[in-house]
Amino acid sequence: MESQTRSPHSSNTKIETLLQNPNNHINKKYNHKKAMKKFEQLILKLTEKIHPNKTLTPAGKTQIQDRLTQLFSQYKSPDHPPYSAMIERAVGTLNEEGGSSKESISMFLEKEYNNLPLAHLMLLEHHLEKLCESGDILLTRGNKYMLVVVG
Repeated sequence: MESQTRSPHSSNTKIETLLQNPNNHINKKYNHKKAMKKFEQLILKLTEKIHPNKTLTPAGKTQIQDRLTQLFSQYKSPDHPPYSAMIERAVGTLNEEGGSSKESISMFLEKEYNNLPLAHLMLLEHHLEKLCESGDILLTRGNKYMLVVVG
C-alpha cells in the first residue's frame, strides 16, 4: 500500500509542469544566444569607439567574432531540464521502496543526462534540500528521498 502524504507547501501545478514538460528550459537557450549576440554587438561598438578615426574592416570584425566564439564556446547553456525536474523524474522512475538515496539519484542523472556540470553533486544536494523545504519531496529517516503524493 502506497502511503500518501500531503504537504501544505507542495505545489501540484509545479510538479505537473516540470514532469509533463521537462523541455521548458529550451527557451533559456534562446535567451542565452540572444544575450551573446547583444554582447558581440557591444564589443564591436566599443572597438569602433576606441579607434574613432579607423573603420573596422570586415576582416577585423570576423577576427573579433572568432575570438568571442573561442572564448565563450566553453560556456554553454545546459541542455538538460532544471535540477528539480530531473530529481523528481529520477525519484519517480527509480521508485525504490523506502525512497531513493542521493547516490542512486545522482547515478540516474549521470546516466540519463549529458553534460552535467562539474558541480553536479553540490547542485544535487542544494536542490534536494530546496525540494524538501518546499514540500515537493520528503526526506525519510534513512536519508532517502520520496515524492510527495497529493491525493
